[in-house]
Amino acid sequence: MPGLILLLLRLNPLYAQTPLPVTETQAEAVAGRGGDGIGEQDAGWWNDLHQHPLNLNTVDELRLLELGLLSPAQVNNFLRYRELFGRLISIYELQAVPGWDIPLLQQLRPYVFVDGEPLSWPVLWQGLKGGNHQLLLTGERRFVAGQGTDSSYAGSPWRLLLRYRYSGGNGLVYGFTGEKDPGEALLRKGRGFDFYTAHFFMRRPGRLRALALGDFTVQMGQGLLQWQGFAASKGGEVLQIKRQGPVLRPYRAGGEFYFHRGAGVTLGLGRWGVTAFVSLRRLDANRVTDSTGAVLPEVSALQTSGYHRTAGELADRAIQRQKVLGVNVEGKFGGARIGANLLSYRFMYPFVASADWYRQYNFRGDRLLNYSVYYSVTHGNAHFFGEGAADGNRHIAFVQGIMLSAAPTVDLAMLYRHIDRGFSAFYNNPFTESSSTACERGCYFAVALRPAPAWRIQAYADVYRYPWLRYRTDAPSDGEEYWLQTNWKPNKLLEAYFRFRSVTRVNNSNAEGIVLPLPEAVPVRSWRLQVQYRLHSSLLLRQRAEMISYNAGAPTQEDGFALYNDLVYKPLLKRYGGNLRLMYVETGGYNTRIYAYENDVLFSGGGVPAFYGRAWRAYLNVHVDFGKYWSAWVRLARTGAISKSLITSALPIDNPDSNKDLTIQVRWQF
Repeated sequence: MPGLILLLLRLNPLYAQTPLPVTETQAEAVAGRGGDGIGEQDAGWWNDLHQHPLNLNTVDELRLLELGLLSPAQVNNFLRYRELFGRLISIYELQAVPGWDIPLLQQLRPYVFVDGEPLSWPVLWQGLKGGNHQLLLTGERRFVAGQGTDSSYAGSPWRLLLRYRYSGGNGLVYGFTGEKDPGEALLRKGRGFDFYTAHFFMRRPGRLRALALGDFTVQMGQGLLQWQGFAASKGGEVLQIKRQGPVLRPYRAGGEFYFHRGAGVTLGLGRWGVTAFVSLRRLDANRVTDSTGAVLPEVSALQTSGYHRTAGELADRAIQRQKVLGVNVEGKFGGARIGANLLSYRFMYPFVASADWYRQYNFRGDRLLNYSVYYSVTHGNAHFFGEGAADGNRHIAFVQGIMLSAAPTVDLAMLYRHIDRGFSAFYNNPFTESSSTACERGCYFAVALRPAPAWRIQAYADVYRYPWLRYRTDAPSDGEEYWLQTNWKPNKLLEAYFRFRSVTRVNNSNAEGIVLPLPEAVPVRSWRLQVQYRLHSSLLLRQRAEMISYNAGAPTQEDGFALYNDLVYKPLLKRYGGNLRLMYVETGGYNTRIYAYENDVLFSGGGVPAFYGRAWRAYLNVHVDFGKYWSAWVRLARTGAISKSLITSALPIDNPDSNKDLTIQVRWQF
């Protein structure tokens, strides 16, 4: 029987990349609110975890929460079970833990294992040998019909990425990444790649818990001050409302903005942990000029794209200097955690006020101080958490949430957030409606039901208010969102879900004859049905149909739909696999854009392009392992426009109506 369960656990849908604990619906939810979906940083971290899974006999609470698959109550139940019954002999024992079941084990299986021997943590210099080395080269390019290379760009249209990575499986990792975006020169002024990042990182139990040198990311509290990693949003898993994870993580992606550069350390002092870091960076920024065109020692905004293709973009490169000092103190007392954060920013050039009214409360000046306190406590089947924050100008922000297991088949969650219109913080990412985390108040309610083994029902309601102006909304406004999803899995071969989403936002009116763009409520409704069926142990078929309606009154009435079919092929015990998608989309315009997650090559995390207009889309991923050391991925994608349409992606283009994408990746590991 255990052998049969193990086989079933391994028959999960596999793609041309490492399986990720974050679902495609979560990635689509993040992208739909202005985020980047699953970035290279988090995809790479989960890949490392897949290669070096967590030992359930030694793993601590924080590492389990870091996975993003377990609720605090599930983690607490597991730790109590392990404390009561001792070391685990088999992973199948976890079915006896309250709140754990076979579907959860299927998600956890790639990232955990059970080892009867105590984990050995060698000294630092012993961890420098015996690990896994990876060298990865990726090239991708978009070919646009009837269009050659843009002569205004400094370099070729290829995006190139070279990554070296060492992972010891003992908490020690180091490596570097070189990257150039499409249009950037490869060998400009002897630089080689346009962007470089390097990291040396160690995590282990004991007094020295973490050490970060080079580039790293910082996650604090509930994200009010700072959260540079992946953060779940509404529309994925309705109960994932809490930010959780270690303060320090190594950075290894090709993005050029959301990370720190310097040194950080976490020390363990009994029940307490203390993290301190310092970061010194140069950032791209927009310089300010006076009426004569003279450049002033001020900046209006930071540039986050990382593009250095044209003379204007090169002129903005690395002109702003940023110094950050940060401290985190956290104590653990039974089922409770309390902590405090302090961040200090200093900039070379001050930020000036914007001329736009909705940006009147944006940060200005050359210094910023942030501080916050946070807590979490588990009592019975309830988990409470929250964070309160303020900046140097005494503008406040806070979030307060509760997650409750009301019954074995009923889970509830609620979160309230309040962010002042003048609250300023860099790299923050709390649980909010808007991607711009300022000036928002809202209350979120969610419920997840399991009325029968084959059924799962999730729903949420979110009501929020913006007390100040926003982009395209020239008055304070309200909004509301309702979401319902029903999953049905009658057996191991068939799985389906239906989703309904209703959003009502307030935007400036587009009606003809109106002199002032008075805000008005705009309802958006969408319906989705997705079915997947395992045709064979090596073959999976997935189909999705989605409709959307946008009604802002005449003449702005738009409707649309999208259909796609996925075919995933991954034979057991073979060195090859792949997946294919065919898609058709037809919408009335940008207001009815539809997001669809796309599988990609290793470490990419998958893209989440937005589709509108009338077009068809197809892509093919192929993965082959050439023996023990070499692997290759090839991805071909084609978009054909039937009428004006837009397919957004990470590749900058000027005429997206018809294009081909090619990605080639080679990995050498030893």
